[in-house]
Amino acid sequence: MQLPRHPRAMTLLGIVTSAVLCTTAAGQNLVEGPPAKAIVKNIDLVESTLDYPTGDYAPVDIRTGRAINMNAKPQVVWQDTLRVDGIAWIRLYFNDAQLDDGSFIRVTSLHDGEVQELDAETLAMWDNASAYFNGNAVRIELVAGPFTTGNEFSINQFAFENGQADRGEGNCGICGSDDRTPSSDNNFARLMPVGCSATLYNAESCMVTAGHCLGGGGPSVHFNVPDSNSDGSTNNPPVADQFPVLAESGVNGGVGADYGAMRIGTNSAGETPVERYGSFIPLASSIPNSGTLTVNGYGVDSGQLNRSQTQQFHDGPVLSVNSSSIEYDIDVTFGNSGSSLVYNGEIVGVVTHCSGGCVNYGNRIDTAGFIQARAIACEGDTPPPGECPVGEIEDCFGNCCPANWVGDGYCDDGSYDYNGVAIYLNCDEFDCDGGDCPPESCGDGGGDPTGACCIGNNCSIETAGDCASAGGDYQGDDTSCAGNPCGGGGGGEGDTCNDAVDAFEGSNAFDTTGNTDSGYGEPDDSQCDGTYLDWTGSPDHWFRFVAPGDGTATFTTCDASSFDTSMVLYSGDSCNALSQVACNGDSAGGDGNCQQYYSEIAGFPVTGGQTYYIRLGGWQGATGSGTLTISGDFGAPLEGACCYTDGSCEIMPSQSACEGTGGTWQGAGSDCSIDCGSGGGGACCIGSSCDIQPDEGACTGQGGTWLGEGSTCSGNPCGGGGGGESFLEIAGIDSYDGYQSGVNVIQTITIPAGSNILGVGWEDATLSAFDPSWGSEAGIMFTWENDGEPFSGYIAIFDGEDAPGDYGPVTGYDDLTQDWNFSDADGEVQVEFFETYDDAAGVVDSTWTGGRIYIVHDGDAGDPTGACCLGDSCSIQTAADCSTSGGDYLGDGTSCGNNPCVDPTGACCLESTCSVTSAADCEAAGGDYLGDGTNCDNDPCVDPPATGACCIGSSCNEGTAEACSNLGGTYQGDGSSCNAVECGGSDEIQVLHAISGTNLAQGVGDNFTVDLYVTLPEGARVDAVAGTPEQAKMLTCSGDFFQSEFGGPRSTDVNPDFYEFDPNLEHDSRITIGAIDSSGNPFDNNALQDIGISWDTFEAGGDLSVGNGLWFVLPTDEQGEARLFTAQDCSQHYGVLLARVTALGLDSEVGFEGLIQGRTADDVILQATASLYAGYSDTQDCNGNRVSDACDIANGTSEDSNGNGIPDECDNPCLGDADGDGDADVDDILEVLGNFGSNSGGGDVDGDGDCDVDDILQVISYYGTC
Repeated sequence: MQLPRHPRAMTLLGIVTSAVLCTTAAGQNLVEGPPAKAIVKNIDLVESTLDYPTGDYAPVDIRTGRAINMNAKPQVVWQDTLRVDGIAWIRLYFNDAQLDDGSFIRVTSLHDGEVQELDAETLAMWDNASAYFNGNAVRIELVAGPFTTGNEFSINQFAFENGQADRGEGNCGICGSDDRTPSSDNNFARLMPVGCSATLYNAESCMVTAGHCLGGGGPSVHFNVPDSNSDGSTNNPPVADQFPVLAESGVNGGVGADYGAMRIGTNSAGETPVERYGSFIPLASSIPNSGTLTVNGYGVDSGQLNRSQTQQFHDGPVLSVNSSSIEYDIDVTFGNSGSSLVYNGEIVGVVTHCSGGCVNYGNRIDTAGFIQARAIACEGDTPPPGECPVGEIEDCFGNCCPANWVGDGYCDDGSYDYNGVAIYLNCDEFDCDGGDCPPESCGDGGGDPTGACCIGNNCSIETAGDCASAGGDYQGDDTSCAGNPCGGGGGGEGDTCNDAVDAFEGSNAFDTTGNTDSGYGEPDDSQCDGTYLDWTGSPDHWFRFVAPGDGTATFTTCDASSFDTSMVLYSGDSCNALSQVACNGDSAGGDGNCQQYYSEIAGFPVTGGQTYYIRLGGWQGATGSGTLTISGDFGAPLEGACCYTDGSCEIMPSQSACEGTGGTWQGAGSDCSIDCGSGGGGACCIGSSCDIQPDEGACTGQGGTWLGEGSTCSGNPCGGGGGGESFLEIAGIDSYDGYQSGVNVIQTITIPAGSNILGVGWEDATLSAFDPSWGSEAGIMFTWENDGEPFSGYIAIFDGEDAPGDYGPVTGYDDLTQDWNFSDADGEVQVEFFETYDDAAGVVDSTWTGGRIYIVHDGDAGDPTGACCLGDSCSIQTAADCSTSGGDYLGDGTSCGNNPCVDPTGACCLESTCSVTSAADCEAAGGDYLGDGTNCDNDPCVDPPATGACCIGSSCNEGTAEACSNLGGTYQGDGSSCNAVECGGSDEIQVLHAISGTNLAQGVGDNFTVDLYVTLPEGARVDAVAGTPEQAKMLTCSGDFFQSEFGGPRSTDVNPDFYEFDPNLEHDSRITIGAIDSSGNPFDNNALQDIGISWDTFEAGGDLSVGNGLWFVLPTDEQGEARLFTAQDCSQHYGVLLARVTALGLDSEVGFEGLIQGRTADDVILQATASLYAGYSDTQDCNGNRVSDACDIANGTSEDSNGNGIPDECDNPCLGDADGDGDADVDDILEVLGNFGSNSGGGDVDGDGDCDVDDILQVISYYGTC
């Protein structure tokens, strides 16, 4: 990691072991900084913070490779064991994890059997790290979900601990003898790996700690911590007592400004700490000036090593209290940082610092900064825009830093960083940093003022005079070089912060190919540690985004055609006053629509009207084009300006409200100071609907009434009531079958009775269409009464999306005043979610995953509506109507999606018996409820039988002893692993080729046709062939592949019945398993299938790339069975045909690389990656059996009695014999005439590839002579 300047030390650690948390190997990433800077003026007062970083890191390289599972049940597809001698525990750090649905990583301690399972969601929650496992060895397994193809991960480092229990410099924090006693209270937890303490303070499982305890690699909290080992090394609680930290906020600014808050995630059982332990300690509303305080914490103990970093208790008196800190006499030491100070059962502060005497220090719980930190971490609040956090000030250039840095003995002239930003306090506003800086270095404190000076694109801080003397452009007093005010390298808009391009919700294109490093400095990658930001001076592109409302935003560069990006997010109103707030190198998520490595900052809290800058670069300086997509939930939108075609402007509450009156939305937060222009026109009433038309003729031509030049639609001048919108939330609603099928979901939108329906809109609608259903098939039908008669109207939000997949979010509106314009008599609009094509009756084809739809009408809005529960039945009603009918009203705007009136159910275990019930019924029966949505599949209430390694011939599989016996294998014992046993050798799996002919395809130039086979043991078979992320290009040609217009990319697309109409079709390039064409030859049929493959490039003659797809047959299909074949070198093997391709150009080279999965003759799964690159060699095949003549002779298939290298069946001495009967007569002339003009080979006696006049002349030449 390269830093642009020295980082400023934040605390006095006081002990060597707490200064770094890494081994020598990891220590190379540290950059030496300046001498530690004291946080307070009296450096004798505070000797050290009380954290105790625990453990070391070591690199490791463990990679699974890509694994697939073509079975209907989850299966262990990879496993390994990590064993390190002489350590107390292990923690794993994962990288590049891709886990499909139903897939997970399982880690098992070989010391005590503790197990953790991590799917994609929980792995992200644990920040790509595992729990802590006791002992020196863990088993790591990759379990692939049914029919999944994209599972893999790697492990690049692990954490461990050797014995240690040193308190550092003396007994800091212990007054006299150590009077702490063991305790056990699950309101208090150990915070790892930083080695601190934390306390639960509310029912949402939020915790308080010290500010210097925040951060670290994947922090987690531990409850029920067991005794440590005899050498002082720690032991870890069961996995179910370990919880990840989801969010944190705080300040590390010394005594009185050292506080932190955290929000805690769920454990392996899906429980929060308060759900598991049932209690917390509330925060105090006032702070006592005297009395006895208690502390439970996890400090080290060098006197009794088994107590080190386990929970211990002590109490003592309050010594003094000031506005931000508490002094007390209680035995605390390293590891106690963050322990709560408790008075009368309430938290009044947290432990932060020790001294050399009996006075120790803590931070009050009620300081404004601490309150704000808790709101940010636990409630998702954000600091006020443009303001520094409480306890911090803006420096000379508006950058935030601790207030106590003024006058602390260090000159802040840009030499020290805070949060990665250089701090300047050497200006008059701070009296030359409170006297810390010499007068000549200050703005007006004894010398001329300074500011940014641009000489070309280079920026430096100079006086105005010095800048002019150097030929530079002075930017003004007190300006800085932050944000590269001197411009960049010619990349155009977006190349520097000052040239940032405005970004909006949706897609925003960018290209860094011609850009340079904007000069803003290296980002602070500690905010996204482990995501491979690796900026290294990358050329970058800047966007500027103004949040349209309070809420959360997601920024992603997911774009399958883009490059390996890195992303940094800043907050601030100008480039000279930005604070980095987030970053990401590689996202853990994604699907087939994204590139392999993309960046994403998801769910980031934003404030309406606040400006955010998005800086896009590439991993290790990579460049390219891409797309920044911004989405989010911004709550109630900010009002903004709405422009009309007549040039008038009106402030409207939302975009839909503006567009509903015919206006053009100018953006959230805009006002009418903008120029709306004037295009003439005026308001036109068509019925009670108002629209802006360019002139009177256009209005009357539509049957409307012209209201005059310059008139507007403001105030609903066409009558029809006040107008309004009625909404329906659609998240969770499923689409099943065709219209009116009887199983479809039908909802009701209530509008004022008798009002006109003016339009239908949708906001942030998202949809998941399940294969084989398409996004375009999901329809929404609106049905209502028009003058007593039923009337229906239909919209297709994702029209044109003719494929399965995830779509949206999209926002749109259909103006229906010209299409429908019908009044609704009863006020009830029925909304049916259906499919325009029914793929399977009664099966969910697609699910609406988010957004809402709405109806615009001209009636009074009336009372709001929401879901009303009458027993298990749900309907949309007003609160009053629901109450009248005796129902339970769920709130305004709620919907009946997924029927909220029915209690959720899940699996309930009564000993080993499983049933599906509600949680309440399960509890009443004394059962164990496994959670909402769980089921009794796979007998979850029955403990699984022991498993071990099973040797079947030379193959190894893991399973129960019974399953091993049934397969005829040899069971290696309970708990044994395939990594630890040797079942014998294995046959090599490789890809071989056989050239089956030269220039078989006519009229396309020189070419050769080649068959590609995978070799297998006798009796084995191939079930699937897949691409790999590392080598997506499976089938390549240095030239082009020949593709017939009558064929296709698969063997099932090549019909042999059409060979006589297009002889070239037989040589079409295609992939397969076993079968040559659609007839199944040499098998009875061809059942080839494929998933996730785009064939367009291959069909056009290019390479076949398969990054996340495969072609396959079922294990019962005969065509996957290995048969004897002859390779190009004449060797014979058992194998399966994978492809037949024709390469254009005899200098072309054909390549193949892929993942092969199949089964041995003993039905044991085999899997291997194999590759081949082969060029052309002269090949003759006179008998047309697609085996070279040389191999036919070498293997005895053909005789060569005269030794001329031509098989005897082709060696005809009569050169005029066209019909093969050994003579040249009239029959041969007729044979030539019958094939005249053909290039099929018939009648071609001169062997030049066609049948023409030369062949007739040759027959005549030899007529009657043989």
